[in-house]
Amino acid sequence: MTLSKKTLLLCLAAVLAWLPTARAAERIDTTKQSSASKPVADTAQIDTIESSVQWSIDPRTGEVTTGSRSTGSGGTSTGTSDDEIATPVILPYDFFDAEDNGMSSLNSYFLSQLSMGVYSDALSGTAFRQDLIDRFTPQGIPADGIDVIMDAISGSEAAAFRIGNATVIAFRGTSAEGTLTPERDAEVDLLDVPIKVKLNDKECRVHQGFWESADAVFDWVAGHARSAHNAGRKVFLTGHSLGAARATVCAARLHYDENIPVQSLQTFGSPKVGDVQFRSILGDVGPDGIKLAEVTERFVVLGDPATTFPDKEAIWENWKTPTIIYYEHVGNTHNINPLTGTNSAHYEILFDSGEIFFVPTASQWIGFLSGAGDNEHMLYDDALLHEVINDPMYIEIKDLLIEYESVEQ
Repeated sequence: MTLSKKTLLLCLAAVLAWLPTARAAERIDTTKQSSASKPVADTAQIDTIESSVQWSIDPRTGEVTTGSRSTGSGGTSTGTSDDEIATPVILPYDFFDAEDNGMSSLNSYFLSQLSMGVYSDALSGTAFRQDLIDRFTPQGIPADGIDVIMDAISGSEAAAFRIGNATVIAFRGTSAEGTLTPERDAEVDLLDVPIKVKLNDKECRVHQGFWESADAVFDWVAGHARSAHNAGRKVFLTGHSLGAARATVCAARLHYDENIPVQSLQTFGSPKVGDVQFRSILGDVGPDGIKLAEVTERFVVLGDPATTFPDKEAIWENWKTPTIIYYEHVGNTHNINPLTGTNSAHYEILFDSGEIFFVPTASQWIGFLSGAGDNEHMLYDDALLHEVINDPMYIEIKDLLIEYESVEQ
């Protein structure tokens, strides 16, 4: 039997008119039937339906297919109804976990990307910010959630990223590019006098260059951290090399002197920052009951020279005998073993493995200082990506991470 177009539309109108009554009755009381009957649509209603509906009948099955009409410069076409919701685009940083306190290797990978990504050739704050927008907006960090600071006197550069319910502050490491004072970072690294400072109302000694270069941008850092905390967002700090040392100093000051809880501090290729008293203070309970040392994750590629210094310094508190100050690492140490040598494509991460003593080779020192030899110092994001994409927990986003993994350094 073949039904006419008018008959089909009458049936469709009757069904559409009946549905609201049936649904309302179901919400009120599923045991009762509605006694009211809806009138069948009149001809004018049918004409309205007909003009707004694009429909067709399959000649083989008799199935009726409908869709809303939309008009545009290309004429009439089947469009998407107002009730339909477009599938959201999923990007890597949608998976950043603001509640993680250092246990997620995926978060560590994201933080390593940010730490390496803040190396920039830009010579102005505007250009620096635009560089980061170009790099990270395609990965899911909104452009209006990126802010930067460049301090020419200290050489310190940092960026704040708003990622969901978190704010991440990442510090640039040693670089002769993207700075108006290319010699300044080297001077900061070499200014290794252990100066006396107060932290959490206790005295300790900290590498002078690291402390002063972090202090130069600390007001900016504290402003972003306080705004994030007041808005209920979690605060993360991260950095690579000299940037890791700056991140450590700022995290300690935020947590213990500004009463702003640090959710996690993650460092990559960090030198030693302070003495044994500094290390002890980071084990004190701070805001939200958090001990900063317990949420500090320190990643070390075995053979990376940057992680071996400074070792010790002599200070003369009296003219007779010097006092030897030994620098200490802080936090949970995760050692990375490049399984096939420098610039390896395969890595083993030994989580919570503690400090492993090693003496860098001459080639590793040359690579670290000039980039001409072996360069374990730049492998951190590669190693963590290898860890994540080979973890069954992240198999569903493996291809997504690989697609977006490239960050120029």
